Amino acid sequence: MEFQVKKAFFKADTVDPFTGLPIYVFDSNYLPNFEGLECDKRTLEELMMKAFKRIIQRVPNAPYSLVCFTSWFKSFNGSNNGASWVTLLKCYQLFPQAFKENMKKAYVVHESWIVRSFTQILTNVVQLKKFKRDDGKIQYCRDLTELSKFVDITKLRISLAVYLYDLEFADKLIIPYTVKHNSADYLQYRGLIEERILTRLLLEGDQYPLVFTRPGSQRKLNILADAIERGHYLDLSQWDIYVMGTLCLTTLRKRDEPLIDIDLIELPIRDDLNYTLMTFHRMQLSDESYLLFARLHEIWINMCSKSETTRHDLKSISKAVTPGLCKERTSLKNNDRLIIGQRFIKNLLEYWTEIDKAHSKSKPSEVVIKVEKRKERPDPPPSRKVSFKTNGVEFRTIPSRPLPEVPDTTSRTVSDSSTLPVSSLPVENNNSTELLTIDDVDIGSNRSTQTNQVLTDATTSLNKMPMPTVKRPKPITKFAEGYSSIEGKKKVSKLAQLYEERLVGLQILDEIEKKG
Repeated sequence: MEFQVKKAFFKADTVDPFTGLPIYVFDSNYLPNFEGLECDKRTLEELMMKAFKRIIQRVPNAPYSLVCFTSWFKSFNGSNNGASWVTLLKCYQLFPQAFKENMKKAYVVHESWIVRSFTQILTNVVQLKKFKRDDGKIQYCRDLTELSKFVDITKLRISLAVYLYDLEFADKLIIPYTVKHNSADYLQYRGLIEERILTRLLLEGDQYPLVFTRPGSQRKLNILADAIERGHYLDLSQWDIYVMGTLCLTTLRKRDEPLIDIDLIELPIRDDLNYTLMTFHRMQLSDESYLLFARLHEIWINMCSKSETTRHDLKSISKAVTPGLCKERTSLKNNDRLIIGQRFIKNLLEYWTEIDKAHSKSKPSEVVIKVEKRKERPDPPPSRKVSFKTNGVEFRTIPSRPLPEVPDTTSRTVSDSSTLPVSSLPVENNNSTELLTIDDVDIGSNRSTQTNQVLTDATTSLNKMPMPTVKRPKPITKFAEGYSSIEGKKKVSKLAQLYEERLVGLQILDEIEKKG
């Protein structure tokens, strides 16, 4: 079973403003996942204790503050996997007494019922001072917004699972401090994040189908974009490659100037190297923009080279990235402009190797490249001639020709598939009327006495049959699915199991109280 202990417990790059001590983070979402695992209670407890033994090896032997994300424990209940508060007591008992004393302050985020029960037991039964609310040693935080009031969360590496769980409490994370987007630190941070995104797209983009075409999860994309705006410490490996592709196109669309300006593309477009080169140089990209496009070209060509996996070619990839590169909205109104940009970008990707060499050697006016002549497309038909005058516009009209005479159709024969006007249809005058008469028949007299006797006997036999009793459903109460619904021996065994578990828990509590 996979367990990433370095992500479950780690030291943050900040200190606790109230104690001045370094902050360590415990993320319960990286504990072993027991969902769908068929094992008994004993095996589950052994796996949990092994995981906590590895965590203990990373606990500092010096005073520290702890930020604990407990959202994983929401699925940690006795009905599903047999785990209970006793399991947590056994794991807590593994920690040496010195480690417990070194924890000077703890922030419990996304508190679940089992965590609340665990702390209440330690507070009320064992009466441990470190778990009492009065001294403020433990601070319970409902969500990340409340945690940000005590700790600078932008310095914490928060997992995607914690972000997603936090959305159940608040639609948006609001922190009481902001970052200046024009500061040198933020610009350096932003450049580092963009470089990591491009690197991952280059390394993993050719392993998945339809990257840049298939959009990523909107919730995950919003979380990542908001975190970048805050200047948050990020672990980009938690977001999938489709979110990376969508974020890349979104970033291109938010640039001050488009990377490829459609207004500078002269019509008609020619699919040759000279035209593509001169048009690209006319855009006069800055060195930063030029290097960015060169990096993107490397990513897209790498995807097209493995089209069996990525399902991309030059045409499909240019269609997917045109709105981002040209800062154009995808709509019917902009369809013509998008087609122009798509065609030019396709040629640009195709001839980029020659264009890059020419760009590094000489200026655009001195570039002369010999290419093979392609078949020119036929010229469009000339526009209509219009003569303009001072008072208006005079259009040359073609003289009207007499219409051909309409032949007389009265003498023509009509085929079976032809249609005739309604007035030409023959109408037969049928003066004779056909009357329908209904004879008065006594229906009751036609019934035989034998049929009446059969119906009478059937009714009598049905009346003698006992009426089935309908079982009324049992009233549903909030305790209907509790232990009161267990019947017979199962109920006795369940109560015995709970009693045994309680005795084990009390024994552990006595040992903890003696050591504490």
